[in-house]
Amino acid sequence: MRAIAHRFNDAFNRRDGHELVALCDREIDFRPVPLDTSQRLYHGHDGLRRWVAEVSASAVRYQAEITLVRAVNPKRFILLSEILVRGRVLCPAAMTGLLTDTGLIAEADGYLSKPEELAYFGLLPEEDQIP
Repeated sequence: MRAIAHRFNDAFNRRDGHELVALCDREIDFRPVPLDTSQRLYHGHDGLRRWVAEVSASAVRYQAEITLVRAVNPKRFILLSEILVRGRVLCPAAMTGLLTDTGLIAEADGYLSKPEELAYFGLLPEEDQIP
């Protein structure tokens, strides 16, 4: 679970649509962190490719640096990260992911969220909160 989360993040940072597609189910529903794309839901492999093209064409050049990956249950994980622009932290973010039985990402939802907010809603155990 941690490995696929890291691979997804690394592929995003490289804007590697082929790797993202390889990590995801054919029918994935993806809702990225709402920074610079106009569409909120991207469906399937074609949707992922469209999202990568939009992000790559955007004037906003950002990366995501993982701070924590945590299993919520055997098929769901949460990834905490910081969004960086020119190497400086812009904001905290989170992504929840749901895996298929074969280990591909079937759903991924990105949020602009602080760890304290996730803990408040029970998505992040207190011991995993980042000071």
